[in-house]
Amino acid sequence: ATVATADRTGGDRRSLEPPPIDPDGNPLSAVLENEASVAHPDDDGAADHPENDGPIVYERADFEDFLARAGLRAERVLAVPVADRAVVLATSTEPMAFDGLESDPINAVSDAATVALESLERGDGLRTCRHERDRLEALVDRTERVWDAGQSILTADTREAVERRLCEAIVSLDPLESAGEIGLAWVGHADDGRERVVPSTWVGRDGEFLESTTVPLETDVDAPTGAAAA
Repeated sequence: ATVATADRTGGDRRSLEPPPIDPDGNPLSAVLENEASVAHPDDDGAADHPENDGPIVYERADFEDFLARAGLRAERVLAVPVADRAVVLATSTEPMAFDGLESDPINAVSDAATVALESLERGDGLRTCRHERDRLEALVDRTERVWDAGQSILTADTREAVERRLCEAIVSLDPLESAGEIGLAWVGHADDGRERVVPSTWVGRDGEFLESTTVPLETDVDAPTGAAAA
């Protein structure tokens, strides 16, 4: 990734937003490739961080296309690598700009930015791992509850007990793909003579209406219960 920065310009203090830079085909590719080779893991998996080459001064001709597209007038460009993650650019209209520039303070800031970026990346990775761990723990808990419910249903000695334990098991489960919950589960019997599905057992909230409700036993109705039973 390449980041180009510039001071605010103009009397109205408008922010300057340079266009993106493709590092291939210009000196930035060499800067990034050099920084990519600075840190590499050893046999124990630890990474060494030797000193990098630090800021590099380029002439206007090296970035002529970028400067033209950005609308910048500059005679020199200072490129400061931030590990292999980014390059910070500074420009000047002075032909001898950045000569004799002390690099140690710039390198210190670049190193601090590198450490900060690595810390952010580790934080993102840690949050991702924690989220995945929580998801897997929820899945394990759900699987265990399904197993326990299955065992409970298998040990039921009456049809009514089977139906009630089935409804209890369904209500106890939380949907994996949403933050909602299952508020009501019920079991009904198909009454072929009346061509209706008659609720017989329910568990959950606000299920009292089922005591006086039946569902048409037809495939062309909107109620999925009637269509499934038919």
